[in-house]
Amino acid sequence: MAKRREIPLEVRNQIVKLHGDGLSLKRISDKVSVPKPTVYSIVRKWKNTGKIKNLPGRGPKSKTTSRQDRLE
Repeated sequence: MAKRREIPLEVRNQIVKLHGDGLSLKRISDKVSVPKPTVYSIVRKWKNTGKIKNLPGRGPKSKTTSRQDRLE
């Protein structure tokens, strides 16, 4: 399985701006060198939530409370 890399926030902003300017997903993909499905996902997330950052809840949940973490 290939490693995944996070798309930088600047590139995500650029994708949303280009989409707002009316460029197609294919042209945006070619322009910023990001796969077309990734461009689609970023645009869809922006349309649904108004945000382009990763949503909270990614990764494993903490087994300890923040207070327990501070005491250790």
